[in-house]
Amino acid sequence: SLSQCTESKQNQKLIQRHIWESYVEEAEHLRHSNDIKQIYAKRKETIERIFADAKEKHGMRWTTLRGL
Repeated sequence: SLSQCTESKQNQKLIQRHIWESYVEEAEHLRHSNDIKQIYAKRKETIERIFADAKEKHGMRWTTLRGL
């Protein structure tokens, strides 16, 4: 029955999506292609290395601030 599908008075089911949702889906789809997988494999050698150096060499491993 219709009451199992929706409680809307207009008898319509409303699906809300973020305005950028299609772009997020496309990025997720591309991430699984073979060409992009090879680029992701290099991430740990480049981007992640920068964060590791910042932590070790620039004192960013701990913070002295607490709360907001």
